[in-house]
Amino acid sequence: MSLSGAQFVASPSSNWTKIILVAIFALGLVLVILVPFVTDMVNSHRTWRTVVEKDASHQASGRPTGIQGIARATMAFAIIVVIGFALGYILVEKPFHDNQTIVGNIVVALTTTLAAITAFYFGSKQASDTQADKAQEAETEKKET
Repeated sequence: MSLSGAQFVASPSSNWTKIILVAIFALGLVLVILVPFVTDMVNSHRTWRTVVEKDASHQASGRPTGIQGIARATMAFAIIVVIGFALGYILVEKPFHDNQTIVGNIVVALTTTLAAITAFYFGSKQASDTQADKAQEAETEKKET
């Protein structure tokens, strides 16, 4: 076979394999972020439209609201997916053959980041739930007086 008709064979360490791996990662991350938002948007508009068709007085209440806290949950989930892909890449590709200390440090850093994000997510969710409960209690007390 001549040089002009050379075949491209993807070896495990070829650049094409790495490009495809990055493309799959990027597509997965985009889907993890977009699917919950689009699903929430479609469902909230569908529900709002149904409510307005039954009783037009609800139209004055404003725009449709989606799931509370979906942005925070989606960001936390996206970071978890990034950490998962990073750990998978480290375990499958083994970019550091000679230096196990670097791999250990990367794994520790990623899991520490995951722990911090999880703590922040649940802590801020608890704080916002408590604030909403206090506001609801204040409204109830105003109505009673």
